[in-house]
Amino acid sequence: MVAAAVALGALTWRQAEVWHDPTSLWTHALATHPSAIAHYNLAVVILGRGQLADAVSHFHRALAIKPGLREAQENLDQLLAGGPSPG
Repeated sequence: MVAAAVALGALTWRQAEVWHDPTSLWTHALATHPSAIAHYNLAVVILGRGQLADAVSHFHRALAIKPGLREAQENLDQLLAGGPSPG
């Protein structure tokens, strides 16, 4: 019973590192299962940090996977037009 509790505690600790912040969550999601939503969400997170080029790259990747992802297209269009920061 103690060994099981220790093992589960270790797994929980490891998973908590993945959920530590939005950047680590979406980076892990992309590493394990790339998706348009994960690229989109990571783009929004890094855009909030002012990393425009990286955000544009992830919006492009999201649209390459799912061309009809409206939010990604709208945010990308605003960034490329030099408009207000999308949200």
